[in-house]
Amino acid sequence: MKRKTINTLIILITISFNLIGQHIGVYAKKNGKLCFEKPIFTEEDTQLNNKLRSAKNELVILQNSISISEEKLKGMTFTELEILALKCNNVQDNADGEIEYSVSSGNPLPEDFYAIGVKCNEMHCFVYDPKYLKHENWSKYENAESGIIKMMKIMHETLKSNIVVSDYMLYDYENLNMLYGILRTMKEVYNPDEVAIIIAP
Repeated sequence: MKRKTINTLIILITISFNLIGQHIGVYAKKNGKLCFEKPIFTEEDTQLNNKLRSAKNELVILQNSISISEEKLKGMTFTELEILALKCNNVQDNADGEIEYSVSSGNPLPEDFYAIGVKCNEMHCFVYDPKYLKHENWSKYENAESGIIKMMKIMHETLKSNIVVSDYMLYDYENLNMLYGILRTMKEVYNPDEVAIIIAP
């Protein structure tokens, strides 16, 4: 009974993190090797993870609220690889809690659960750790970049169509633009083959 209560608390804490906002970051690889050991993060607490995970649905919601030309719709329609690229990897409590609960309860992890292990060293935390290697979601740089560009278009149109815009909508849009800027800078400096988007509490 005590074990069950602890597992329930872990889930509730993870859900609470998702509701109050987290930080989006990016790892990058070139020729199979990490470009840097600590990910680069956006600055604001955000709920952007939820939008990235449901990218296709965000487009459907927009279609149902405004009239979109065929040409504009084509420029916002995701490929399956782009959708996968936008699925964030959980780290720290988000990853540890869900994996520990799955092991202790015997329940399988969600099909779209992704995680990257992290640890601390003498310099800083969020240093890459291969402990969750089988749960990692890496994508080609091009798929992540094009997916984010399409998401930016969707969120831009969504903001324009809303009479009242919440602070969180603005935070999410700002973070998405920062995420795109991070990717572009990585491209210029490291020219990575693969990237992994992460969500951290």
